[in-house]
Amino acid sequence: MSALEQGGGIVDPLAMLEPGLVVDAGEQDWDAYRAGLGLLEEAELADGQSAVSASELNLPSVAVGDLTDERTVRRTLTATTAGTYRFDTEQPAGFRLAVEPATAILDEGQSVTVSLSLARTDAAFDDSRTGAIRWEGPKGIRGALPVAATAVAASSPPRVSAPTGEGSTTVPVRLSDGVAVESQRSAVTPLTPVRPTGADTDAATASGAAGTVTDTPIAVPRGIMAGRLALRSVAPGVSARIELYRLNDLAEPVMSWSADAEGIIDVPSPPAGRYVLRTVIESGTGDVLVEQAWAAADDGDDDGGAEGPALRVDTSDLGAGPASERSVGVTWSGVSRTERYVAAVRFGDDGPLTLVALDPAPTG
Repeated sequence: MSALEQGGGIVDPLAMLEPGLVVDAGEQDWDAYRAGLGLLEEAELADGQSAVSASELNLPSVAVGDLTDERTVRRTLTATTAGTYRFDTEQPAGFRLAVEPATAILDEGQSVTVSLSLARTDAAFDDSRTGAIRWEGPKGIRGALPVAATAVAASSPPRVSAPTGEGSTTVPVRLSDGVAVESQRSAVTPLTPVRPTGADTDAATASGAAGTVTDTPIAVPRGIMAGRLALRSVAPGVSARIELYRLNDLAEPVMSWSADAEGIIDVPSPPAGRYVLRTVIESGTGDVLVEQAWAAADDGDDDGGAEGPALRVDTSDLGAGPASERSVGVTWSGVSRTERYVAAVRFGDDGPLTLVALDPAPTG
């Protein structure tokens, strides 16, 4: 079993009644996490809040799946029993784990924020290990917060966005100590409408009243680095959502994706096969148009293709050196300023993939 799949241990029902310290996450914390996933607009968060990553959500465990060098994660613990609490660590093999403060004196209801510093020492890349932060408190109270870590050679964001037209952007890439990587790129692929099978070229993806569900088959070929489906045009007064399902040989769904707050589904490294786009009209009556793009790996020359849209990646900063964040330049040309495109860059043979979304610049 993977270290990222196992639980935190057997529940002790008596100790559970007096845990000493609890890790609490309220509705606003979960909203910040949803915003970090792109499922909620950051403007919808409460005043003073911002989007957070999964590892930053205040949960009674810690999982870091892309550790290149060092990372500090914080958890806020609230006392249900007043007293002195002493913290210690159970080291994950191949990593160094530290906790601060080492001691906290708390009244009932008082909280302390502990910092967990995690660093790779000699863990193999793509190897997951577990450890824990443990504490002892008054009345013989003992507790633990499981920690899971995976070492990787490189990490990059899942998506970067930039205006269309000839231009450039940068992708931040973190490399582990002494690691050098090559890059792979995809073709620059325009988004085009998803039409029902056998429909006219100007037909909407879905049409109808609230409650209408339209399933549209999609075939994804081999060699695709990244795909995107986007809820592009919705009739006035209509609210809709999209979902994507991958089917097995028995036409049963085996994988699924849901759209983010902007109505977008990004699919990195999709397996070839049969998929179904599901469009659900939630309110109103009218047409809904969904666009798609499936960007195939580009094995052309260094110019990214002789004709049409071209993507270029500057790999000069991806050589071996101390663990650090590098800035990788990405440039493109031959695109229309009024169309939307998708491309992708992968760092290393099996490394992280970053989708590059090119959208028309805002008007007005």
